[in-house]
Amino acid sequence: MYGFLLRPDTLPRAYISWIDQAGQIPVKGVAMNRDLVREGSFKISDIDSLLENPVCALQLVTVRNSVLISFSG
Repeated sequence: MYGFLLRPDTLPRAYISWIDQAGQIPVKGVAMNRDLVREGSFKISDIDSLLENPVCALQLVTVRNSVLISFSG
């Protein structure tokens, strides 16, 4: 998964496409992960794009709530 998330240029395009389809991973989510690891930040436009998708928005809220709960105790 390292190659898929951080160095997609090292993998065959067909393999990347297979992972995309099998995992149903939002492209902007992968871009955010890559930017966070490489630069320590991400583009606000990427999260805006994810929030437009109801499934992704629900998952982001769930993650946010989990983080808030873990830091409040």
